[in-house]
Amino acid sequence: MEFISKLYSGQSAVISWLISIVGTISFILPTIIVWKIAKKKIPKWKFTLACMVFGALAIPFSFWLYFQYFLGPIRALIFGFIGLILLMFHVEPFEEISVLFLLEATNTQSVGVGKGITKHVINGGFTWLLVYGAFGALVDFFVSRRKPSSRAKSGRVKKLNG
Repeated sequence: MEFISKLYSGQSAVISWLISIVGTISFILPTIIVWKIAKKKIPKWKFTLACMVFGALAIPFSFWLYFQYFLGPIRALIFGFIGLILLMFHVEPFEEISVLFLLEATNTQSVGVGKGITKHVINGGFTWLLVYGAFGALVDFFVSRRKPSSRAKSGRVKKLNG
């Protein structure tokens, strides 16, 4: 474990940067994979499904980017500030929503950082899954209702299979 912490804390700059980049890609990749699969299997729901995956990963991805802020000035500029903005947008609303839905008592604090993060990730992950999923459903609805392009109507686009 000490070897990994030395690598990530800057002993080896190349591996440290590689971990940051691979970690960031690992949060983006599930959305792309779901998009590609849905595009082939169920194209009417491709935006809904991709947005739901993105919504479920929004808070952990925000924390990942924000934690890059503490690993150096360049990573702070590239990843950290983006993570900070995403955290302010995705986590802050759950300070009051947890009390509203009786998930936390009023005027109390969680014991330890881990409980606070877990609470926000679970509550926020489900909520953002629904919010982004609804946004994706709206996009799917409007995309399915759009009229064919003028190129397709005029016959300039070659029809496949006859």
